[in-house]
Amino acid sequence: LAGGSVQTFNWAFCKRDGSPFSARVTLIPADIGGEGLLITIIHDTTAETAEMQESRHLSRFLDLDPDPVIEVYRNREIAYANPSSRSVLRSLGLPADPAAFIPDDFETLVIAIQSETTPVFYREIRAGTAIFGERLSFDPDQHTIRITAHDITNQVYERSALEIATRKLNTLSGITRHDI
Repeated sequence: LAGGSVQTFNWAFCKRDGSPFSARVTLIPADIGGEGLLITIIHDTTAETAEMQESRHLSRFLDLDPDPVIEVYRNREIAYANPSSRSVLRSLGLPADPAAFIPDDFETLVIAIQSETTPVFYREIRAGTAIFGERLSFDPDQHTIRITAHDITNQVYERSALEIATRKLNTLSGITRHDI
């Protein structure tokens, strides 16, 4: 565990009654009292999953989707941007240019997306003070890349705070072990 890094992934669990629930699992390696331990945090994401399903449903009605949805041609020209893509940027004090949601490695992604059998990729981008998780997929009928963005700023800051707390715990554990 020494020198390991924090790992986060999604997992499906079963409750005691057998019903499933979605969760985000965070594994944190820690050295406590000279013993290598793995701190595990399981965050029930049932509500978030329901919100994502609702968002997917709303994305059928792109203009009503509360999250930014942008369709981009391979040459980075914006084919479509829903109203949220502009209003979210304005709320961040940024110019209402949906191109802000195009990841830096867009050209590389275009090649990869078109060659994959399941062409969906995930990226995190920063727009002003916010961080967005983006799903990128290829629409072969329109020859565009659809980007759906979801604000994950709070999750990123929480993950960072958890990593800092773990480092402090490891430092305190080393000091305590040394003093004994």
